[in-house]
Amino acid sequence: MACSQVGTIKSVGIFLEDISLSLGTTSTDIGVSLGLFTAFSYFPAPLIVALYRVTSLRRVILILGACLISLGVTLTALATNNVLVAVYLSIAGIGNCMLAISSTLALDQLGSNQNFNLLYGVGMSGFGLGMVLLPILADVLGRAYGWRGGIFILGGLMANLVPCAMTIQVEPAFGQDLTTVHRANIDNFEESGRSEERFCNDRPTEEEETTLLCPERSPCTSSYQPEHQLLDDDTSMESTAVNKIQKEFQEQDQNSRQFLDRIRNSIRRSDFYRDPIFNVMFVSEFMFGMLYCGWHAFLVPHAIQRGYSIRATISMTLFASVGNFLGRLLAGALSDRLANPICLYLVAALLNASAILCDAFFHHYYVMLVTACISAMCIAGMAVMGPLAVRKRASPANFDVAYAVNELFFGSGTFFGGYLSGSCLPYRNLMGDTAAELANYITPHKPQLWIEPNL
Repeated sequence: MACSQVGTIKSVGIFLEDISLSLGTTSTDIGVSLGLFTAFSYFPAPLIVALYRVTSLRRVILILGACLISLGVTLTALATNNVLVAVYLSIAGIGNCMLAISSTLALDQLGSNQNFNLLYGVGMSGFGLGMVLLPILADVLGRAYGWRGGIFILGGLMANLVPCAMTIQVEPAFGQDLTTVHRANIDNFEESGRSEERFCNDRPTEEEETTLLCPERSPCTSSYQPEHQLLDDDTSMESTAVNKIQKEFQEQDQNSRQFLDRIRNSIRRSDFYRDPIFNVMFVSEFMFGMLYCGWHAFLVPHAIQRGYSIRATISMTLFASVGNFLGRLLAGALSDRLANPICLYLVAALLNASAILCDAFFHHYYVMLVTACISAMCIAGMAVMGPLAVRKRASPANFDVAYAVNELFFGSGTFFGGYLSGSCLPYRNLMGDTAAELANYITPHKPQLWIEPNL
């Protein structure tokens, strides 16, 4: 999954000139399409988490997500304008989101605390393979079949995710399921209690039964009723109706107050209220998403625009893929084991800012090789440590919700990052300067996210 996600972005970068000539698109249009692809890989995360809590839908979400990835990339080869390219890439992005969220939550249920960090880093290390393998395939297939044939074949190759998704063990969250059943039983019990109470209230009293059993004009009743008694009966009926209406309004007001109280209590019990650092974390993740998508989406077009050949650009992606693989693997292996995550993130952020600044001011191929490798390693490490920080701070019962919100903010940042990078790409120097400014802004914002929450 990780291989196909970043490989799709790099492959579109390889075919950027051919797509622009064929469809008449600009770099900004491609930037919006890639931004939508990356954004929809994270935007639907809250909805996917809500559906994943339904045990019977978990395997369906996994398999459907794998199918949408292949379908979206395949349909991109058939697009006739930039709007269809954006729509089809968005479909592939939704499939990536479904598969990534489901597999991560399944890993969280099956793995222990420290093993989750390592396994998550190993799983995400597929980004490095996708950075170099799929661009090479895209170049070879593009020369033989054109950009449409190359993307079509790549979409077919991504169909191997379907059998892989079928083999994932989806364990039900027994605690959540039992809690749901328990709440349902309580609701049924309360509902039955209310029905019995209504039944008891609706039963006639002994006097009413005696009155009903007495025949008309019998000695127990009298057919003559004075006029003042009839007026009293009418007044009592009106007062009873008024009291009934007032009682209904009071019950509705009480129900609305109880509903608002439940919402207020749920907010106060949430990790977002008890741990305000979560809000800072999400804003910082938004900024990091801008840098992440901007760098990944336009590393290849940036190199081509500087005049390097396709082979030289692929060699650059090879160096970047090595750094990406090492960054994700080391981030998962070293976190909470051999190094302090705060120090790891600080070092990665500073190295990334320095590498991007060097790339912006030194236009030399070998310098770009080194900076691409270092930036890829740092950005990949920070991308892994973000979800690990969320898992460390969130309570076990609310990890899926916190993870979904984190992915939502990250996806929002990737969309704006792709758009800004596409807008700045025609200006050679602004590409590196913008990324460098983003890197310098992000550097001081993340270290506090690993501080233990005071609950």
